[in-house]
Formats: sequence, C-alpha cells, structure tokens
Amino acid sequence: MNSDFFITLTNINIQLILKAQICKHKILDMKIKHLLIYLSVPLLLAGCKKDMDNITTTDPVVTPPIITPVPITYRITEDFEIGTKGAYAAADATTTTGSWNFNDALLGNLAADLKNGTKSVRLRTGSITMNFDVKGLNTLYIKHGSMVLMPTQLGN
Repeated sequence: MNSDFFITLTNINIQLILKAQICKHKILDMKIKHLLIYLSVPLLLAGCKKDMDNITTTDPVVTPPIITPVPITYRITEDFEIGTKGAYAAADATTTTGSWNFNDALLGNLAADLKNGTKSVRLRTGSITMNFDVKGLNTLYIKHGSMVLMPTQLGN
C-alpha cells in the first residue's frame, strides 16, 4: 500500500469522523434548541394565564332608595318683647323671629295694655303681617284681649 494513500485515507477518515462529530453536535444542538423551545411554550402560556384571584368585578349599579325627608317639627314663638314700633303708621319692625309689618298697629308697653310680659301688640283697626315664611305651619295660637283706652291714651 502506498503510504500517501494511507495518509489520505486516514485524513479522510479523520475528516469524516470530525464531520460526523460536528453533525452529532449540530443534531444535539438542534435537539436542545427544540427541547428549550418546547419547554418554554408552556412556561410562556402559564405566564399569560389570567389570575382570577386578583380580578375585581364591578358590582351592578345600585340605585339608592329615594328617601323623603321627614319635616322637622319645631316651634316658633313670638312674644314681641324685642323690637320697637311706637306709632300706628304702617312700617316694619324687627322682632325675635324676624321682620313684621305693622299697619295701624304698634308695640305697646302702657300699664293699661294687656300683656304677656312687658310688651304687646296694640291694634286699632289694622293688621300685622309676617315678612317671612314658616313652611308647613299647622297650628297658630294667639293670645289676645280687648281693652278700652281713653282718647288721650291712643297716641297718633
């Protein structure tokens, strides 16, 4: 046998062995790559899974019931103790509860006036009117009386 041929065959054999080993490495590398791809797909899908425990659901819109306010019962008392109006001419006077219009009326404090305190409203033929409103008024109590004054006591 020719030694050159042997070397050549040996070189070919080494090259073939090297090529076979390179192919084995490539096949092994491809198997590992495929294995990694196949293993990463479930991991990727598991990472995309919806977390149902942390999902907040919105409650349906609940319309609150309509509550009709109950009127507050209160008492308003006017005793005409605060305020001044000394003439019968029509004018407004401010008292404890608010402004009142006195027409042919005054706030009197003569000894002969019928009073429930120190003052009273004295009317000739006139009227008194509230310049404010009391909503939901159900009952009105008036203490009244009549008196006779001498013409010199009537004033203007």
